[in-house]
Amino acid sequence: NFLKIKNTLFSSDLSSEQEQLKQFSEKIFQLTGESFLQTQPFGSWEALLRYIFDHLVSKMPLIIIDEFPYLCISNPALPSILQKIWDEKGKENNIFLILCGSYMSFMEKEVLGSKSPLFGRRTGQIALHPLSFKDLKFFFRRYSEEDRVFTYSILGGTPAYLQRFSDHKTIEQNIKEEILNKNGFLFSEPRFLLIEELREPAIYFSILKAIAFGRTRLNEIVQETGISDPHKVNKYLSVLRELRIVKREVPITEDKPHKSRKGIYLLADPFFRFWFRYVLPHMSYLEEGDLNYVWQEKI
Repeated sequence: NFLKIKNTLFSSDLSSEQEQLKQFSEKIFQLTGESFLQTQPFGSWEALLRYIFDHLVSKMPLIIIDEFPYLCISNPALPSILQKIWDEKGKENNIFLILCGSYMSFMEKEVLGSKSPLFGRRTGQIALHPLSFKDLKFFFRRYSEEDRVFTYSILGGTPAYLQRFSDHKTIEQNIKEEILNKNGFLFSEPRFLLIEELREPAIYFSILKAIAFGRTRLNEIVQETGISDPHKVNKYLSVLRELRIVKREVPITEDKPHKSRKGIYLLADPFFRFWFRYVLPHMSYLEEGDLNYVWQEKI
């Protein structure tokens, strides 16, 4: 059984390369008890990865690195370093190496893409999709079915978002504390994601805001955003569709859906829809802490 294999999980964050190496060294010390790591953490990814392949995989053949893109931000050469060591040692070691990442475009281009140093070395990939509505009962056992519907319409099925709400609190309390509160976890979440994923976030913000306010046809989006060239808007929409932030729907009666002019664009993620409709337009009130006004008058 794959899940019963002894494993270790390395979780990364957006810190410096030196700090990341220190954190990973501490994790290896916890697993191995190698005292030298307390005073002399690994100084490079190559040294750390070689140690894992030489000393750790015999005891723990399943190695999971979570948020791999964060490591690559601090050192863009990491995929090449990993490729080199994998080619040298990966085949001779019975190892399962799982790379995880929440930045979809990065994982597809820099890990799975044909130009990636790691291309051709994977044995499989899994694209994790949002949970379905029926899964909410595992998060909110105390909520009524109606409350779960309301919650799903706001958060969608992203587990990290669902975990921020508590069924010990009312939905109003959860929204105010986690979304409308400027210190809440979800207050700036879409902004952070888009800035990481996209080169021109301001343009994408205007497009997403237009769609959230019901401008769902291409000509309506063009008019609302002030971007004069429809072909440009189409390109931006294509990127958003690739990231699964936006979806395009056409009438079922259309013979050639991809060529249909009757298509409309919708925000695929409920939380993005809520955020662009109710949070972004009222950011000035929320930054000043006037979340009760936004809740009572705008939502």
